[in-house]
Amino acid sequence: MYSKALKNPRKMLIIHKALGNLITVTATELATEQNPIFLFEFTHQQSGEQVSVVLQNESMSTQRFDEFVIDEGDNVTFPYTGDYTYRIKEQQTGRILEIGRALVKEAKAPDNAYNDQVTDDIYNGEQAN
Repeated sequence: MYSKALKNPRKMLIIHKALGNLITVTATELATEQNPIFLFEFTHQQSGEQVSVVLQNESMSTQRFDEFVIDEGDNVTFPYTGDYTYRIKEQQTGRILEIGRALVKEAKAPDNAYNDQVTDDIYNGEQAN
């Protein structure tokens, strides 16, 4: 018997390469084991290449949601950017807990929030450009 998540995969995970990514899913609610070990399988939609990783649940409220850290380049390395299908399984039983889509993107360059270039000067209450 498949769960509702398997019939209607609506979730989209966004994963940035070379960064730590906190992802939120609901896998524990369908688990049959007392302390499940979560196996994540990612399949690239074009190449069919598969990447697997066992992740530790970081959530403090597993009754509501599960949080995992995907540290791309450290605990898992995606061969390509683009669209993946993911499956979350109980490692002990192989039972599929969730299926969805993931988008792996290149890391965004940091914005330069500080700009030390003076653009306007004010003298004697008047503005000079």
